[in-house]
Amino acid sequence: MAPRFTEEEFNKTIHQGTVYYFQDRRLTSPESHYFVVINRNPTSDELIALLVTSSKVEKVKAYCERFRGTYVELSPNDYKVLSTNSIIDCNSVFPFAKTDLLKKINTESVKLPLGMPKSIMDKILKAVKQSPKVEEVIKKLL
Repeated sequence: MAPRFTEEEFNKTIHQGTVYYFQDRRLTSPESHYFVVINRNPTSDELIALLVTSSKVEKVKAYCERFRGTYVELSPNDYKVLSTNSIIDCNSVFPFAKTDLLKKINTESVKLPLGMPKSIMDKILKAVKQSPKVEEVIKKLL
């Protein structure tokens, strides 16, 4: 089976706010989640930084309480793809080498729903920049 995307095609589709829906072993849940690209220039970056959405709103808020302003709540009105209220923990970045993300997209069941609205991305980026847990190397990608 031919790849879904060549590197050139992948670079045409990825941008800040692109959302992918897939499973990741680093999560405790075996379910697929929405992952948001936060890089300003992902086509030229070798490291792609992603944030994950969670439906466990109260659990994430409790975790982020000590890092004020480092989460973004979402409703289905904010992001039409969601079926329930959700949250993005902006302290927990999921880094992918660009080649690994492309391989994942081409070999696994990855969906590309609507991109994240700019108004939400602005909140996400602000929260990531405020996070004391996100490394400077990641913040420089924003």
